[in-house]
Amino acid sequence: MASMQTLKPARKVWVGSVVGAATTLVIAIIEAIGNTKVSGTIAVSISTLLTFLISYLVPPSPADQVVS
Repeated sequence: MASMQTLKPARKVWVGSVVGAATTLVIAIIEAIGNTKVSGTIAVSISTLLTFLISYLVPPSPADQVVS
């Protein structure tokens, strides 16, 4: 099984985290500007889906030092 040589987060991890946080901010901006309310269930679903997709698509960087 692959493992990391250090405890530094892999690129996939921090990019996924940034996408989740950015999704939350975008939804808050949409609610403020659009004077509307996005359901919490929908907001969490969008955040989860985007975080998964981006984390899945981002390859590990050479600096991640993944070893087998």
